[in-house]
Amino acid sequence: MRTAGARPENGVIRGRLLVLATGAAYHLHRELDLGIPARFVQTAQVEVDFADTAEVEVYFGNSVAPGSFGWVVPMRRNGQPRARIGLVTDREAEGYLLRFLQSAPIASRLGDGMPERFHRRPIPLAFLAQTFGERLLVVGDAAGLTKPTTAGGIYYSLLSAELAASTAQRATEGQEYSAKFLSQYQRAWKARS
Repeated sequence: MRTAGARPENGVIRGRLLVLATGAAYHLHRELDLGIPARFVQTAQVEVDFADTAEVEVYFGNSVAPGSFGWVVPMRRNGQPRARIGLVTDREAEGYLLRFLQSAPIASRLGDGMPERFHRRPIPLAFLAQTFGERLLVVGDAAGLTKPTTAGGIYYSLLSAELAASTAQRATEGQEYSAKFLSQYQRAWKARS
């Protein structure tokens, strides 16, 4: 694993310690020889005009989202009823979302027209083998820390950020940024997961 340091066009930026918190974007992982999580699920979501409702809806079944679930979360934007509709699946998230939007319980409540673009994102289901290095800590989705039951990342992102901050504080106080010293961060989150 190489020492942490970003490489912008005009040179190298140096720091005492890099906390990598890029979410499920792994372009820096390759530069830092970190590897990426071994297993992912796919998500697709869209925000649409939708019939006014106050209930969050959750849908299960292989026809909706193989191995996982879909959702309808009502909201309002500029006073107008809308919804975030999405799903998590192990494959073809965009195709399953399109079919979900066309299904009877959803299509009848959609506003005008089918959305043209979906927001897609991978969610890691396996953590990195090593979430620390020389002058480096990796947190949250960037470290592959998510709940395997729902693929949610908020809890583990907050937990790992807290543990990384504590480790970074001790490292800074002692001016100790070695991988061996920073490995206590990984031991701490493993003990809590």
